[in-house]
Amino acid sequence: MNCPCCHAKTRRGIRPDGEEGPICPECGWGSEAPPDPSPEPPSGAGFYVRYGLMWVLTVIVVAGPYVGLRWLFLELGELGPMDEALRKLNLHYGWVLLVYLALCWAVSPRYDRGNLGIFGGNPHSRYNPAWTPEQHYNRFMHTLSMVLVPGKIVVATLEMTRELLVSRRS
Repeated sequence: MNCPCCHAKTRRGIRPDGEEGPICPECGWGSEAPPDPSPEPPSGAGFYVRYGLMWVLTVIVVAGPYVGLRWLFLELGELGPMDEALRKLNLHYGWVLLVYLALCWAVSPRYDRGNLGIFGGNPHSRYNPAWTPEQHYNRFMHTLSMVLVPGKIVVATLEMTRELLVSRRS
């Protein structure tokens, strides 16, 4: 095996964590201590700018559709009694949002970017066949991952906030 840092030939040895593994005699890769499992909490202006932007995007993703639907219901006043329609919107929007965020937290679609078959292909070609089941699966997973992007932003923001609160307490 070659060293990933300097590409020199590695040798087997005992690592600082007590396991046997490859060690580079040239640059010392593999012989250093493993990284600290509890890194320092992030800090700095760049982190807080990104964190603030994530919260802005979270508010837009969560409140945007609600405000848009509410405006649409108010503009189309002939749908019936507005108080009843808005009460139903509040209840249904909350449940749909919770299910969507739970799906975004639990599902991470994986797909082969090189086999999407976007432009079809020649049905007689063995290198680029037209519309194979794998291409259908990859296109579906790609579409699902794009639909989940806004919710993934919200979930990442909430997880980052939780980690910051936990790290500040200890």
